[in-house]
Amino acid sequence: ILFRDRLVGRIEPRIDRAHGQVQILGLWWEDWFDPRREEGFVDAMRDALSAYLRFAGTTRIDWAAHLDQERRLL
Repeated sequence: ILFRDRLVGRIEPRIDRAHGQVQILGLWWEDWFDPRREEGFVDAMRDALSAYLRFAGTTRIDWAAHLDQERRLL
């Protein structure tokens, strides 16, 4: 995940067209990065996820159970 000019994390999405959703299987932040403290990041990430849903032709995200905190944030 690039934010401005820095690599801040990694994401593992999978398009599941059969169920009309994108599955987020993993999401990892760089050790120094806190998405809640970086001004503008949450809105930018939400916009990026929305764009990915449009690209995938789906309207729903299914978050892996261990990503509950990220699901609430984003």
